[in-house]
Amino acid sequence: MSRVAASVNIVATDGPSGKAGYTATAFMPVSDAPATVLVAINRGGRSGAVIRANRVFTVSVLGAQHRELADVFAGRAPQTGDDRFDLALWRQLSTGAPGLADAVAVFDCRVVDTVPVATH
Repeated sequence: MSRVAASVNIVATDGPSGKAGYTATAFMPVSDAPATVLVAINRGGRSGAVIRANRVFTVSVLGAQHRELADVFAGRAPQTGDDRFDLALWRQLSTGAPGLADAVAVFDCRVVDTVPVATH
């Protein structure tokens, strides 16, 4: 599944349970009224637990210039944890979650439902 072409995004959160983020291709718009998106998050990863606890997240759609940043948030670089956020300019959005300042697009989201399916 990871080899299927899709947009590359960084899903990020910040709040009482901490800051976290990961690189994702499993993102899609669901509806425009009300605006709704779907993000698949691996249940075994730290980011998913933090997003579920904070109940807010952003999806920053990446451009070609973000290739190295995508690798960092995918865990393919030595930076970890909050240090990864120091590699780019982020803006705190209305939910409190960080959005990448020069992303192609940024979606500021609140969790409305979670549905466990297999590993995600």
